[in-house]
Amino acid sequence: MDDISKLKIIITELNEKTLTVALKDGSIEMISVRQPSFKVGNIYVGKVTEVVKNIQACFVNITPDTKCFLAQNDCPDKVLPKSGDEIVVRVKKEGNETKLPACTMKLLKNEEEILSKAKTRTIYTCLYKAKKDYIKFINSVTIDEISDIITDKTEIYEDIRESLPEFGDVLRLYSDERLSLINLFSLKEKVESLLKKKVWLDCGGYLVIEHTEAFDVIDVNSGKFDKKTDNRETILRIDSQAAREAARQIRLRNLSGIILIDFINLEGDETEVISDILTEEFKKDPLKPKLIDFTPLCICEIVRPKKNRSLWEMYYEKESI
Repeated sequence: MDDISKLKIIITELNEKTLTVALKDGSIEMISVRQPSFKVGNIYVGKVTEVVKNIQACFVNITPDTKCFLAQNDCPDKVLPKSGDEIVVRVKKEGNETKLPACTMKLLKNEEEILSKAKTRTIYTCLYKAKKDYIKFINSVTIDEISDIITDKTEIYEDIRESLPEFGDVLRLYSDERLSLINLFSLKEKVESLLKKKVWLDCGGYLVIEHTEAFDVIDVNSGKFDKKTDNRETILRIDSQAAREAARQIRLRNLSGIILIDFINLEGDETEVISDILTEEFKKDPLKPKLIDFTPLCICEIVRPKKNRSLWEMYYEKESI
């Protein structure tokens, strides 16, 4: 694989968050945005501050200022601890502006060792720190797929060098104060283009991506092409390009749940052509979206599992944990 077709991984700070992107031919192929204090996966000695039996849950402080939600189903034998108890919990789900982070007493990894360690630790001690998101990001691809890993943060550079020594040959610390990494690779513009409602296609058409409480909708528009000419070849070309870009946008924006794509006037076996394109593009998505069906009105129904919050939520929402 030549360097042109390889991924260039950039790790920096944007909007007071840690941004990790993989660029291929200048376009974003993978992206992650995380709060610097992202705690999911960490294990703490916490203190139960309140038990609410009517919702079968309790609240646990893992630091003096960080409260988590602990459901009864996440307790051993489904028995809630008592108020004031000091317990060992793992943060399993991040919070947001309206919901607290969720934790569990089921630790999964090295449970006996961690519980033994907890006996000699005080309240709010972090017993285990999960790998940083950028480490997981790099580990999700092979070294042969990467041309460079570039960061302008010394602590991140040192962490990668220590945690992933096999990537040492492609790891670089960027230190040019005259031109930031953000500006060098136009990262702010690239990221924010993934947050806009309208996405232009090379063929002149465009997508409009909107979120509702029940589902996400992607509307395919002909744009500069005149629908009245009813050129089937041109319409199919727009729909085909729209299908490829829609799959990319779904993956990068981390859309989940029910997703509807409204294509332009599909006829006959054209739905099969679009289905084949979507199925092939979905193979690039680690969450493996599932194409359910096309409605009589040419609306494509897709379901994608939820893992973490959407890119929009991660980029714009304030720190919650």
